[in-house]
Amino acid sequence: MTGFVAAQPSIPKPLPNEVKRKHLLKQMRKAEDARLVALLAPSGYGKTTLLAQYARSSRKKTLWITASPEMQDPVWLGQVLYHRLAPELQLPPVSWEDMHPQALGSLARLMVQGLSDSREHIHILMDQAEHLSEASGKWLTDVILQLPEGHQFMLAGYDSVPLPWGLWTTRPDIVVMGTQQLAFEPEESQQHLSKLKKSWDEDLHQQSAGWPLGLTLQGTGQTTGLNIQDWIEHRLLELPDDLLHILPALVKHPIWTDPMPLNQGAPLPKGWLKPLLEKGLPLTRLGRGEYQPHTLLMETLDRLLQQHPEEHRRVHLEMAHTAEKQNLWRTAFDHHLKAKHPEGALQCIRKLIPELYQRVEFSTVVTLLRKFPLQDLPRDLQASLAVALLENGQTSESHQLAQDLLASGFMSSDLCLACGTHAYRQGQKKEYLDWSLKALELSQTPLERLRSHRMRVSALLYNQQHVAALEAGKLYLQEAQSNHQPFSVAKALLMLANVYSDMGSFVEGEQAYLAALKMCQQHHFEASKAEIYYNLSLTLLDDNRPQEALTCLTEALGLPEHLMKHWYPLLIGMRGTILAQLHLFTEAILDFEKAAELCPNYGWGTYTLMYLSAAADAACLAGKQTQARALIEQARLQLAASEDNGLHTLAFSEGLLAWSKNQHFEAEQHLQKADARSLGLWNWALIPLIQADLACKQGSLTRDHLERSFQRLEVLGNDGPLEFLARYLPDLYQSCISRGWYKERMGQALSVGQKPLEMPPHPWILKVQGFGSFVASGSAGPLECALRKNEELLMFLAIHGPCSRDDLIDALWNGENTRKNIDHFKVLVRKLRSELTQALNTPFDPLPFQGQYQLHPSLEVECAVRRFLQTPESTAPALREHILLYQGEFFPRLDTHWADELREQCRELLVHHTLLYARLATDPQEVSQVVQHALNHCPAEEHLYLGLLDVYQQTGNNPAYQILHQRYQNMLKQEYLNG
Repeated sequence: MTGFVAAQPSIPKPLPNEVKRKHLLKQMRKAEDARLVALLAPSGYGKTTLLAQYARSSRKKTLWITASPEMQDPVWLGQVLYHRLAPELQLPPVSWEDMHPQALGSLARLMVQGLSDSREHIHILMDQAEHLSEASGKWLTDVILQLPEGHQFMLAGYDSVPLPWGLWTTRPDIVVMGTQQLAFEPEESQQHLSKLKKSWDEDLHQQSAGWPLGLTLQGTGQTTGLNIQDWIEHRLLELPDDLLHILPALVKHPIWTDPMPLNQGAPLPKGWLKPLLEKGLPLTRLGRGEYQPHTLLMETLDRLLQQHPEEHRRVHLEMAHTAEKQNLWRTAFDHHLKAKHPEGALQCIRKLIPELYQRVEFSTVVTLLRKFPLQDLPRDLQASLAVALLENGQTSESHQLAQDLLASGFMSSDLCLACGTHAYRQGQKKEYLDWSLKALELSQTPLERLRSHRMRVSALLYNQQHVAALEAGKLYLQEAQSNHQPFSVAKALLMLANVYSDMGSFVEGEQAYLAALKMCQQHHFEASKAEIYYNLSLTLLDDNRPQEALTCLTEALGLPEHLMKHWYPLLIGMRGTILAQLHLFTEAILDFEKAAELCPNYGWGTYTLMYLSAAADAACLAGKQTQARALIEQARLQLAASEDNGLHTLAFSEGLLAWSKNQHFEAEQHLQKADARSLGLWNWALIPLIQADLACKQGSLTRDHLERSFQRLEVLGNDGPLEFLARYLPDLYQSCISRGWYKERMGQALSVGQKPLEMPPHPWILKVQGFGSFVASGSAGPLECALRKNEELLMFLAIHGPCSRDDLIDALWNGENTRKNIDHFKVLVRKLRSELTQALNTPFDPLPFQGQYQLHPSLEVECAVRRFLQTPESTAPALREHILLYQGEFFPRLDTHWADELREQCRELLVHHTLLYARLATDPQEVSQVVQHALNHCPAEEHLYLGLLDVYQQTGNNPAYQILHQRYQNMLKQEYLNG
C-alpha cells in the first residue's frame, strides 16, 4: 500500500467553554471491563469532547485514532492500528506491500497476542468511526471480540457505524451510549450557558432536548426558525468576502492550521481563523496551532461549494486525483461522484473490482455499481454486476441481466463467469464446460485469467474429465506462480487436490491439500483454512482413514469461529459423517441435526435435506427406528418446500429404514429408486451390498449380487463400505466366504467389522485431579503452574464452568474484590493462559473471555471432582465406580471458603453413596473393599459408622457388623483420649 501517513491527530485539547461530563466519565470508568464502549449519536452531541476528556483523565495508556475515509479499506485500517500499537507492544515489522486482505486475520492475532502479553492495559480510542465501511467494520469486529481482558476499544461516531449492534444488545462486554445518555442534564445545560455568559433558561434546555451543540447555537439567539446547518451557513456569510471565497476549498483539509498553506493560491495568513472562532463556528482546538472543523461545518462548506458548480467540481476533482495518486480508489470514487464526473468514478470502480472480488466483497461491488442507472453502466461493468449479484444471492436478477447482455451481442470473461455459474447451479454440465472455455478465451488481465482457469478446472471436474482437469489444474497453478499471486497459488493447489481426490489418487490429493494449507499458513490466508481442512478430511475419509479424518476435522473446528465463516455447518456435518462411519451413531445424529439447523443461516440451504437424511440413516443403523421415521418426515417436508433434487437421498433413507425393519419388499423398491451415483459414492456402494443381504435372506443370493457390489468398490477405490456393513451383515459375509466368493476380501472385512468400537482419541485433553493433591496435565505434557493461585483458578473453572471475573475473585480471595486482587487476577489469567497453551498445544486460546472466563469448549476436561459431584445411577456398579473417584480430601492446602464448603460436600456425598451402595450390592467381598475405602478417607465420620452398622444389622451380615462395631468403638476411644 502506498500513501500511508503515519501521523495521527493527537488527543484534542480542552475547548474554552467545555463542560466536564462527570457522570458520563464515571460510567465509562465503571465499564473498564467491557471490550467496547461506543458513543453513538448525530453531530453535536459532544462525542469527540467526551472521548477526549476520558483520554486526558485516564490513568491507562490511551491511543487516539481519528478515522478517515481511507479506513473504508480494512487493510488501511489494519495498518493504522498496527502502526499505533507496534511501539507499545514491540510488535514485529510487517510488509504492507501486496498485503492480501485474508492476511488481516493473522495481523489481528499478532496485535491480540501483543496485548495479551502486555503488562500495561491499553485503551484504543477511535473518533469519527462513521468513516468505516462494512468490510473494515467487519475486521474491526473480529479484533474487538478477541481483545484480552483489561484492554478496551472506545469509539465515537454516528449510529451508522457498521458494527453488529443488533447482535450485541445482550452482551455485557459491549456498552453503547446513545443520544439519551449523551444529552446534557439540566445542570450541565446551566453550566454551559453560564460559560457562554448566558443566564439559565429552562425553555432553551427543553427546546434543544439537551443537544449540546443545539443549546450552544440557540443560546446565541440567532437560530430561531433555522436548523443548525442553516445557522452555520448564516454565520459563514457574515465573514469577509475574501475569506468566504476561499473557505469552501478547505473541505479537502481535515485539519486546519494558522497560518494555512494551500495547494493552489497564496497561503492563508496568520490570524485567518480568528474571525471563525469569534463567530462561534464549531472548531476543535488540537494544539500547536491546529484545529479540527466539526463535521457539520465541513458539510455546510460543501453545501456552499455546490452553489458554485465549477469550483465545486474543481475542488472534488482535485481531491479525487490526490486520492488516486495514493491508490485510494474508494475515496477517489466518492469525490468523482461529488464532482459529477461519472467517467472518473467508473474508472475507479474498474480499479476496485479485482480487489473486491479477491476479498469476496460482492455486496460492495453491487452497492458501488448501483450508484448509476443500469443503462448508464458500460456493458463490461454490467457483466461485473451480474457476477456480483449472483455471488450475493440475487440469482434471478443476475440471470436476467446476463441474458439481456447476451441478447445485445456482448461477450466478456465476466459474463461467461456469470453464465457458467448459472449453468453449474442448474446442473447443466456441458453448458458449464462451454462457458468456462469461453471465459478463458476472453480473459484479458492476469486476474481474469486466474478466475477463468479456476472455473475451467471446476467445470472439467464436474464433467468427470479427470485427465483434462488435472492438466488444467497444473496450468492454473503455473500461471498463479508466474504472476506471483500467493492466494491464487493456494487456490490452485486446492483445486488440484480436489481433482486428485476425485480421481482416487488420495496420496497426491493429500499432498496438494497440505501444500495449500502450508501456503495459507505462510501467507496468513486464515479464511481459506476451513475449506482446506474440510476437503482434506473428505479425502482421508474417501481413502478409508476415518480416524485421521476426524483428527483433521477437529483441528478445523478448533479454529476461531469467525475464521470458519460459512464452512461451519459443513464441518459439523462432515464430523457427523465420520462419526457415523465409526459407528458412533448417537454422536453422529446430534452433528447431522445441528448441521441441518445451521445450513440455511450460512447459505447452504440445499444441504439441509442431505443432513436430515444422513441423521435418519444413522438412526436406522442405531436401531432408533421411531427417530429415523421422524427425521425422514422432516426431510420430506424440506424436499416439498424447496427445489432440491433430493429424491434419491430420501429413497435411500426409506430403503434403509425398511431394511432395518425386515420389510424386504419395501426395502428393495426404495433402494432401486435410490440407486444413482448422485447419491454419493459411499451410499451408492452400500446399495448392492444391502440388496445382496435381502437376497440372502430370501434364499436367492447369486454371485451377480456380489459382482455389482465389488464393481462399485473398485470405483470408490477402497473397501470402506464393505468393512462398515460387516457388523450388520455377518450371515451374508459367512455365506459368501463358504461359497468362495471374494473369500479373502469378505473375510478381511468381517475381521475388521468384528473389532470392538473405540471412540477416537480427543486431540486436546486436560486432566485435573483435585482429590488428595492437585495434579494437572495436558495432551502435550504436564501442566506446571508457576503460581499456586493458578492451580485454584484452574480447579474452580474445571468444576464450575464459565464464571464472571467478580465471581472468580470472590472465590479466590474470600470476597475481597479489591483493586490489588483485581490486578493480581489479571496476572493469573495471563499466566494460566500461557501455561495451558504450552501443556495442550492448542491452535486456539484455551482460556477465552467472552463476558465470562471459561475453558475453551473444544477442550475435553477430565476432572474427577466434577464427576464426583454429579449424581450417579442408583446401581451398585455405578455407585462403586463413583465412590472410588474419591482419593483423598479435596485440595488439602486450599484455605478459601469455597474449598472448605466443597470438602464438606464431598465428604457428605461419600457417606451417602457408600451407605446406598452397601444396601444395593450383593457381593460381600466387594462391599468390604468399598466400605474400607470410604472409612480410610473418613476415619472419624460417625454417621458413616452408624449407617453401615444399621445396614449390616438389617441384612443380617453379622461378621461384618462385629468387625465394624469394634472399629467404631476404637475410633470413639481415640476421639475421647484426644479430646
